[in-house]
Amino acid sequence: MASTGRKTFTGVPGMYQIFEPGLAYSSILMVSRSGTVHKEVASSPGSQEFSYDLATGTISFDSTNPFYSDPAMDDVVLSQFEKVHVIYKQ
Repeated sequence: MASTGRKTFTGVPGMYQIFEPGLAYSSILMVSRSGTVHKEVASSPGSQEFSYDLATGTISFDSTNPFYSDPAMDDVVLSQFEKVHVIYKQ
């Protein structure tokens, strides 16, 4: 029986992908990045889009728009990094 799950990831500044083998061979139901829901595409993602590699569980975003941290902060705090929320079915 398929089960639905939710995961939250912290984007690594400078990267544009989430590597999660636990998502391999799942159905991705929803992906949001910093509170904005993104649309799945089969090719290279653009603005507010993502692609999903079924075999590796990798979620990729627009490579020209990498994850950021708040540059105004002197001490980088993990909570200031971009969050990616994923709802999936396995």
